Amino acid sequence: MNHSLRILVLNLRDIRNPRAGGAERHLHELFSRLAAGGHRVTLHCGGYRGAKRQETIDGICIVRRGGRLTTAVASIGFYLGHRRDFDVIVDYTCQLHFLTPLYVRQPRVAMSMHLVGDIYRHDLPLGVGRLFAWWEAFSLRHYYRNERFVAISESTAAELQHHGVAASQIRVIHCGRYEPAPPTEVAKTEYPSIVYHGRLKRYKRVSWLLESMPELRRAVPGVRLHIVGDGDQLKRLRRTALRLNLDGSVVFHGWLADRQRWQVVGSSWVNVQPSLKEGWGLTVLEAGQCGVPSIASNACGLMDAVLPGQTGELFEVTDRAEMVRHAISLLTNDALRKRMGKEAADWANSFAWEQASVELEETLHTAVGATVPATVR
Repeated sequence: MNHSLRILVLNLRDIRNPRAGGAERHLHELFSRLAAGGHRVTLHCGGYRGAKRQETIDGICIVRRGGRLTTAVASIGFYLGHRRDFDVIVDYTCQLHFLTPLYVRQPRVAMSMHLVGDIYRHDLPLGVGRLFAWWEAFSLRHYYRNERFVAISESTAAELQHHGVAASQIRVIHCGRYEPAPPTEVAKTEYPSIVYHGRLKRYKRVSWLLESMPELRRAVPGVRLHIVGDGDQLKRLRRTALRLNLDGSVVFHGWLADRQRWQVVGSSWVNVQPSLKEGWGLTVLEAGQCGVPSIASNACGLMDAVLPGQTGELFEVTDRAEMVRHAISLLTNDALRKRMGKEAADWANSFAWEQASVELEETLHTAVGATVPATVR
């Protein structure tokens, strides 16, 4: 029996899109491995300025049609014109629901990084944010509730259940660690240092770190904050730093290639992730691989990526004072910080994309009703 599958993946973006984030990284890590294992993988997504309409990256055939607002419609046309070419359809329900239950008759699997509702309400104008959040909840409950889901974390699975998806329909498959592994022998800064690395979006709440710096400087003399990443909030954050007179205490690195990024992350004492919500918290695992403990909000995704008291600490989503207390505690307690850094490294390195791809392959075979190959079990 031929166990090779013909897989069509629907997502808003691909890995080379300038606005690619965690969902695109997740998709590429998993499906490039399935392609390397002999499966035929096609990704249909939106295009961007200067993009090729079609190319193959790491074994994934990428077809780009439409843009942010039109790629869902374009995907329907693509599927209907090529439906006989695929065995299973994978619907990434991250920022855009492709509504595949309405028109796809082949076996389907929905992938959920996180539900975006809270982010819509936080980042978008009041009426627009509520409308988008309502639509996400409505489409999950009315169109997706009977779908087979893969969730990235236990907290995301719980959110899906809250919106009507049965627990029996959900399989949790965790992310893997960053590969190739970052260097682990990076010298720490001579001064107390905090790092944030990731996209600079409003819901990431990097402003909380800036607003906390005056208090942190009083409690931990010489502390500095390193911000690694780019996004639409960069200018606003720079203005906040100027308003708070943080010159010399905050360094905006912008986007950095891996070698430079690992140098900044690995040399820092503590990683802080105050985001309102994440799918899993890849940056927490990446910091952990560098032996850096994390302080993160007790939010969906992040609560799964941090083991409180072992690999770092969690603070209540609305409690900035608790975030500051944890930061002061870790920055001023060398023994605690080093112990947590070691446990963070052990925890992060226990995850592997190879295992995640095996579990996904098994799920896809089950969806199409095929016998699962012995190598997948």
